[in-house]
Amino acid sequence: MLSWEWARILEYAKIAFTLVFLARFSIEDYRRREVEDPEVYAYVAGSAVFYALSTMIVVLNLPPAYAAVFTALSLTIAPALFTLLYVKGLMGLGDVYVATGLSLSFTYPVLFNETGLPGTPVTTPPIILIILYACASVVIYSIGKALYIAAKHRDLLKGLKPAEKILLPVIAKPMTVEEYLGTRFFYPLTIIEEDGGAVKQRVRLSYDVEKEDYREHQARLKTLVEKGVVKPETRIWVSHGIPFLTLMLLGFAIFIVLGDKPLTMTIQR
Repeated sequence: MLSWEWARILEYAKIAFTLVFLARFSIEDYRRREVEDPEVYAYVAGSAVFYALSTMIVVLNLPPAYAAVFTALSLTIAPALFTLLYVKGLMGLGDVYVATGLSLSFTYPVLFNETGLPGTPVTTPPIILIILYACASVVIYSIGKALYIAAKHRDLLKGLKPAEKILLPVIAKPMTVEEYLGTRFFYPLTIIEEDGGAVKQRVRLSYDVEKEDYREHQARLKTLVEKGVVKPETRIWVSHGIPFLTLMLLGFAIFIVLGDKPLTMTIQR
């Protein structure tokens, strides 16, 4: 039977387990915006084991309502949010699984408080804090990237619609067709097509990594270049997406250090 004395050991094991997997996922997400399915399944399975052990400790030492409330909060908010974003084509399925794994591993703040880490004590469900910190990191990353691209490539923004002028520097970057053909896992937001001998160009603001293959886009562009209807030096907008799992790792690290202190200070103002 698991006693409360096991809580500290269990939490440190969860933190080490999570850091190892998130570090691995972060590297893969940054490089090619996808993670290996077997590794994701292993992470979720391990997280489920940690959830079961954590729940045993909580149920044996605290009122059952505590376990019920925090399980409901942790295992509905994050998975539901990430599933919605996945359905909308804004995230990959791997992101949903990783968010679910984090929800399972860190369901109960009372157990995390046993670590005595700088972020303790916390009262907010950890997964909510991790997502908030990750989203804050996304905003900072996106703003910095957008300002740099808008300043360096302002000529490419001329003639675009207002929404395109705002969003393209955030979600994409300019690249020559020749450069794009030498990349991997990049998706074009500038779509160039040949229609009746005429070359038409349009800009889109989204793409679906689950339904599109970047290699097909490259093959079509390569054909147009070989036919001489598109110049290799033509600049187009391409997107590599936002490495959300990389920023999720950052959000997790911030959570360990700060806990819910920034949120508490904001609410108390």
